[in-house]
Amino acid sequence: MAQAVYHESHGENVLGQAAVAHVIMNRVRSPLYPDSPCEVVWQKGQFSYTEDGKSDRMTDLDAIGKAVDIAWRCRGGRSRTPLTGRFTIMHTTG
Repeated sequence: MAQAVYHESHGENVLGQAAVAHVIMNRVRSPLYPDSPCEVVWQKGQFSYTEDGKSDRMTDLDAIGKAVDIAWRCRGGRSRTPLTGRFTIMHTTG
């Protein structure tokens, strides 16, 4: 999940990054998606970084730390954001 937060939103602020993590966890809780964050992230056609043919390697140490912290807090239920509610889909505006 941290890898998805990193690749999908490391240029965003903390709320934007948390929104990605929350959407993943909302999908895990939904009967329409797989039952684990890894399965959700790697489900075909769901996250662009998993299918773009580029390296999935994370290289920005500060962004990695932030993504891991956000994913850890969200997965453990210690992070809440009103941005996503129960949403299972999101798209950037830019």
